[in-house]
Amino acid sequence: MMRSLKLITKCEGDVLHGVFIVPMLSCPYEAEHSSELNFIRNLDFVDPRPEGSKLPDIYPRFSKDTFILNSPELLHIRRFVESKINYFAREVMQSDTELVITQSWVNKITKGSHHQSHTHPHSILSGVWYPAREEVFEPITFMNTSPVRDVWLEPNKKTAFNQTSASMKIPVGKSLLLIFPSNLRHKVDFNSLDSPRFSLSFNTWSSGTLGSERRLTYLPALALDI
Repeated sequence: MMRSLKLITKCEGDVLHGVFIVPMLSCPYEAEHSSELNFIRNLDFVDPRPEGSKLPDIYPRFSKDTFILNSPELLHIRRFVESKINYFAREVMQSDTELVITQSWVNKITKGSHHQSHTHPHSILSGVWYPAREEVFEPITFMNTSPVRDVWLEPNKKTAFNQTSASMKIPVGKSLLLIFPSNLRHKVDFNSLDSPRFSLSFNTWSSGTLGSERRLTYLPALALDI
């Protein structure tokens, strides 16, 4: 569905359309979760650099457990995330496809570290939840996957239809959950705060079939050991 705006012009049929819109859902987690936050802060984390590597220590650590939402300590968080995944699939994408969480892990970005530009392969929807309630960290940056024009009309006033930016920054923290298509490229700038930046990421896949036999895009249901 296109985003459309009825125009007030001499021609009543004039309509301005926004095409190729990429949906992203943001949802705050309102429930008290100090025990879950404490659990996340005390996880064991892995250094992604090879042992003995001379690479600078600027990359995020990730939890040793990469199926962290299977932990009983995070049961309420998992239920919250699953409810929002279902909402995104059914109400935003208007799909009956049942999505399940495949892999989930916690990122820890210390002061001076960052997360390089990336996507989430082998996944349909991905997401990230920021458990810290008080801190507001460096924003997550999403990149425009459409080609950016090198010629444009200089605007006098910003609207949703005249922006030429190749990226968009979303402020994070405050227990916010973001869900987005897994092929949407994103990154995190260097953490300038003394406190580590924790985030819980996850991927999804269909628990049933995908595509359509009639459209020759059918993919049968596969057993998922998750």
